[in-house]
Amino acid sequence: MDNNFSYSAFFIENWNTQFPNSDEAQRLYHILMALFRPLSENKLTKPKLLEVGSGRGWLSNILNLYTDVTGIEPEKEVSEYSQKMFPQIRFFNAGLNEFTKDNPNTKYDIIVCSEVIEHVPYSEQDVFVKNLSTLLSNNGTLILTTPRQEIFNKWKKNRNEFQTIENWLTEKEVESKLLEHGFSIKNHYSFSRFKPKQRYFIKKLSLLLKVNYGDVYQIILATK
Repeated sequence: MDNNFSYSAFFIENWNTQFPNSDEAQRLYHILMALFRPLSENKLTKPKLLEVGSGRGWLSNILNLYTDVTGIEPEKEVSEYSQKMFPQIRFFNAGLNEFTKDNPNTKYDIIVCSEVIEHVPYSEQDVFVKNLSTLLSNNGTLILTTPRQEIFNKWKKNRNEFQTIENWLTEKEVESKLLEHGFSIKNHYSFSRFKPKQRYFIKKLSLLLKVNYGDVYQIILATK
């Protein structure tokens, strides 16, 4: 892994626009599809939503069209950058553990955590999920996306740069952690970043070899 990786450089110097790049747009589609389910079932006109690991704030900005969003981001420079770019949203410079301890009575109707848990040390991932549960209101909804460990070895062959921590989880491991901390899985599936023609051939190969080679990401819709 790349020990020289800088989140500030990653989000401020490279992926620094107000809009999602092509990779993020793939995830955005699935996150919004998951979000519309609790929004259609919830009687609140604008539920409270927490984005954990909000980065430069592009996703919080889009989600804020539908909900009342709060973002938390542990990297100070990145948090300050997102606050300047999206002043209408509240961004806190805090890690999840710190934020949970400082706000013991704060609850959110929806929590979105996209591409974050895989950057948490394995030894801390259970506490991470427990904190998600603590911050979520009763009958609240968690939307979590994370890459699939099943494809990690293939993925890393095509990468020159890694984030400091890359602790990917299998589909079974994600479900196990959520169930252990009181979540109920409502929907869980994998999806791909590939173009339609690429997806077709990769799907054929996956079926032939009985291994899912194509889908990098998984998304979980869970309730408490």
